[in-house]
Amino acid sequence: MKAVILAAGKGLRMRPLTERLPKPMLELYGKPILQYIIEGLKIANLNEIALIVGYKNEIIEKYFGNGKDFGVRINYILQADQKGTGHATLLAEQFCGDEQFLLTYSDVLISYSIYQELYKSYKEQNERFVLVANPTNDPYRGAAIYYENDYVTEIIEKPPKGTSKSKLNNSGIFILSPQIFQILRNAPESIRGEIELTEAIKLGILHQNLKFRLIIVKEHQIRKDLGDIKDYEELMNTTKWLEKLKQ
Repeated sequence: MKAVILAAGKGLRMRPLTERLPKPMLELYGKPILQYIIEGLKIANLNEIALIVGYKNEIIEKYFGNGKDFGVRINYILQADQKGTGHATLLAEQFCGDEQFLLTYSDVLISYSIYQELYKSYKEQNERFVLVANPTNDPYRGAAIYYENDYVTEIIEKPPKGTSKSKLNNSGIFILSPQIFQILRNAPESIRGEIELTEAIKLGILHQNLKFRLIIVKEHQIRKDLGDIKDYEELMNTTKWLEKLKQ
């Protein structure tokens, strides 16, 4: 199975740090965020990777090259216009072909065992769609995930603070079937003129009966995202997450 990493964004909420570097290249204890993700994918035998790049893409490409030094093969796909996560995913259609693929955002750090669990769901259980969710006090910053019998039933993007009945947040890591590309082509644009991946997934679940198996991050595992500078500073102030990363 191939892997796709969405790494084209400008990281506006991380300024001024991202005025010099793209967000995936911000360092944590001597490594760019993106390198931790690639190392986790490699451990799960996901060695063929497409990086969807855009903002300051030359910095990412110079550091990782063709991936040989990191034990993987990296292909670069340019998202020249920032038209959302769904638009970025569509750019990987030719790379993925008719095979299922793992997709992850480039600002999400998660225990490497989650990648292995995703691959197992694909390889042994033949799941065509899988979504990872992490427990949280309130998913208002992300997307609330509702489920029944281990399958996602509803996704509510950025619910108003204190309103969500679900305590699960979309982690930004998926296994997707090529069927998603057709859904994305037909997905309506957001008010910002973008195509959003989570909205397309929601439409697929509600109207095309897509079955998204749910994997929930366990207590001994971690899921951290770099949404803003505060998140970044928290990770820089402790090394405990490094230990859980490899669990």
